[in-house]
Order: sequence, then C-alpha cells, then structure tokens
Amino acid sequence: MSMIGSFLLLSDEHLHQLLADPEQVHAACEKGYNAGIDVFIGVDKAWHCLHFLLTGTAFGGDPPLNFVLTGGRAVGEEDVGYGPARAFLSRDVIQIARALEPLNRQDLVARFDAGMMDRLEIYPDVGRWAELARRPDVSFDYFFGAFDAVKSLVLRGASSGLGMLVWLS
Repeated sequence: MSMIGSFLLLSDEHLHQLLADPEQVHAACEKGYNAGIDVFIGVDKAWHCLHFLLTGTAFGGDPPLNFVLTGGRAVGEEDVGYGPARAFLSRDVIQIARALEPLNRQDLVARFDAGMMDRLEIYPDVGRWAELARRPDVSFDYFFGAFDAVKSLVLRGASSGLGMLVWLS
C-alpha cells in the first residue's frame, strides 16, 4: 500500500464550502484526480522526502515550508486516506509561493542528508537512503521532479489568487 501526496488548487469560495461541509471533500478529491496538471499535482510517494528537504524534519517544521504535511485548516475529520485533507486559502498559498520561489534543485541537494533521512525513517522505504546516495546509477529526479511540480503549481495558484487542498491517500 502506498501513501500518495496530492495538491489541488481551488478557489477560496470552494475551500470555505468544504470547511463548512467537510463531507464534500471526498468529491473534491475525486474531481482533483481528473482535473489536469494546471490545478492538480500528485507527487506519488515523494511527499515525505519533499517535506524533509523543505523543513529538515520528518513531520514538523516551520511555516510556510511545512505545508506538505502540516498547516492549513483540516477539512473536518473526514479521512481521505491518511487523515483529513488540509485547506490553504489564497493568502496562505501566496506565503508558500514566496518561500518556494527562491528555492531550486541545488538548494534541495544541499539539504539532502541521507543519514538523517534514515534515522527519521523518511518514506518511502527505498532501502537505506545512505546506500542509495552512494550509488552512481540512482537518480533522485523522482523526488526533485516532485519539488518542481509542486513549486510550479503553488506559483500558478498564487498568481491566480487560488487556494490549495493538500491530502495523503
């Protein structure tokens, strides 16, 4: 069973509707899967590594770069796979975009700490991160590509005045 990270741009109005009627979040997530890359990004299993690279933590970190796993407002107690989805209003997305904008892949490479990732048991269980980091045949584009996709989505959301729904399924 895999844990998949998902990010969906929505209007503040739609997010407020979900917060007022959390049962509707299931339909919103389902629609998101078919919404297209302009408004939806699924980062597969790269979510935890991405969170670590942005925060240096397994589950915490400081806002706004902790948005992959924390922050925003829980959409009720509706379990969409691994807990409730979280809503970030457009003002939150702007803050996330400002924090992500100056970061690039080289910044993430500098934050990569295989030993710490092993100690914190960063998902997915790809074997020991320290062993993978030493192998010349291993590419980390899977994880860095997730960063690029999320960054692009967040910047698009900020420039369009959209909020964002984030969940693990």
